[in-house]
Amino acid sequence: MTCSVSKNYSVGYPWKNSQKNPRRNAYEAQSSSLPTLKKQRPWYKAIHSTVLQQTLRQLDVAFSKFFKGETGYPKPKRRSRFRSFKYAPGQVKLNGDRIYLPGIGWMVFYNSRPIPEGFTLKSVTVRRKARGWFVSIQIEDKSVPTTPVKDKSEIKPQRVKGCDLGINKLISLSNGRTIANPAKQKSFKCRERRLKLRQKAASRKRKGSKNRGKSYARVASLHERITNKRSAYHWNVANQLVDGTDALVFEDLNMCGSF
Repeated sequence: MTCSVSKNYSVGYPWKNSQKNPRRNAYEAQSSSLPTLKKQRPWYKAIHSTVLQQTLRQLDVAFSKFFKGETGYPKPKRRSRFRSFKYAPGQVKLNGDRIYLPGIGWMVFYNSRPIPEGFTLKSVTVRRKARGWFVSIQIEDKSVPTTPVKDKSEIKPQRVKGCDLGINKLISLSNGRTIANPAKQKSFKCRERRLKLRQKAASRKRKGSKNRGKSYARVASLHERITNKRSAYHWNVANQLVDGTDALVFEDLNMCGSF
């Protein structure tokens, strides 16, 4: 399934019942061709129609950003790397620790963050990771007021911090405080060493064997643990920096190009 980048596309029916905009866009044209595609490939019927439509919408957004110059050319994703699908608002239902996914049914899940009162469910994304399946739910409360945007001339910061990025120390602040680099800590070094040992053990397994698959599954699980620990550490540091601060000043350096 590819996006029709030309106005003279031949995928789906190009016209719709509308006087203002009678011609369909690329997403609408391909969505209209889904019934025909399900007849040609019956295994598509096992996939919920909303999931197929959301995939086409993501593809259309990717090409739109490409033509605007915001991103590069969309790359095709292999089947092995396609590990998430999305539902539109109003499709998914919640009942305590049970969730209803259209086309799948009711399932039990661990509700790590109960939804506050007054919020409504929006889009829901289901992802498969190394340690299992995860559900990301987007919620909205229209009663919450939007944050006002101030003009630059009205902003007069009183509490300013200067930040110097480094290698041995993650950040050195203007008040004399330093924040340690997680890569230099003992706990992170132990995980990196364990990762090398697991990768070496997995590479010695016979290709195509079940033991090799299990070994690389353990490698992927450890990769995810390290990523989560690093991400949690970065969010904690960001919280410390913005706490009691009106403005942060960083050096204009290309840190990625210095390594």
